[in-house]
Amino acid sequence: MIRHPYLLIDVFARSAFHGNPVAVFFPGTDLSEGVMQAIGTELNLSEVAFVMPTGSPARFRARIFTPTRELPFAGHPMIGILAALHTRFDVTGEVTVHVPRGEVRGWVELRDEELWAGFTLPVPRASPVEVPTAEIVAALGAEPVAPIELYDVGARHFVIALDSRDSLRDLRPDHTRLAKFPDVAFNCYTGSGTTWRNRMFSPAYGVVEDAATGSVAGPLLAHAHTYRDAPTGRPCRIEQGVEIGRFSEMHVRLDPGGDGLRSRTWGQCVTVGRGTLEYPEDQ
Repeated sequence: MIRHPYLLIDVFARSAFHGNPVAVFFPGTDLSEGVMQAIGTELNLSEVAFVMPTGSPARFRARIFTPTRELPFAGHPMIGILAALHTRFDVTGEVTVHVPRGEVRGWVELRDEELWAGFTLPVPRASPVEVPTAEIVAALGAEPVAPIELYDVGARHFVIALDSRDSLRDLRPDHTRLAKFPDVAFNCYTGSGTTWRNRMFSPAYGVVEDAATGSVAGPLLAHAHTYRDAPTGRPCRIEQGVEIGRFSEMHVRLDPGGDGLRSRTWGQCVTVGRGTLEYPEDQ
């Protein structure tokens, strides 16, 4: 039998059974894409991650899979990877993780027995939205209060501002219509100042509604900085998962850089399980 140990981490969670869970595997050898995808489909979490050493105690390789596809990068799995490295190998401080999108610089530490992790990335420039806004509005059943923008961070995200928490809470998207949009997630948010709330839907990525979407934290705050009143240089909070009973709290800060904005995204993690996945050698 082939056996792969894994940790189950609740990411962006103050306590167990909140936040967004991710299974982080340490297979010890490179797995085929087919096997990793099969494991992602089997567990049916929003993402699973596979971590491999590089020979350096502060550098690792990772790949991330949803139930339906591989993602070149995803935010909450990256936070979960960093937390799992601490739990399994007692890694602390700065860590570099290489994913298909490129190198991600992160960190992990204990603060008063609480496990925190984060990463820093440039915020990509918004890309043109190549489908009629009316089609997006019809699929979501809500009117945006600012231009819809598309950000590619490995996963592709529409960022859509709504007028109030009531509008966000009452969203009932048409998932059949959403499924017609390939390779994209829909992020609907509202808020003001340093406090924001998001909901993410993505049939394309095999996720009905995501509990926490770390990869969109920087782009969402950049959108809110452009069209609303989100600040730069100050920590902000993005809540998510409220409507599905998985309260998540993402912390993010935007800072101007020479080539645009950079975002620092971080959050608390809780290790809620560990185990071994096994299957026959000829699988």
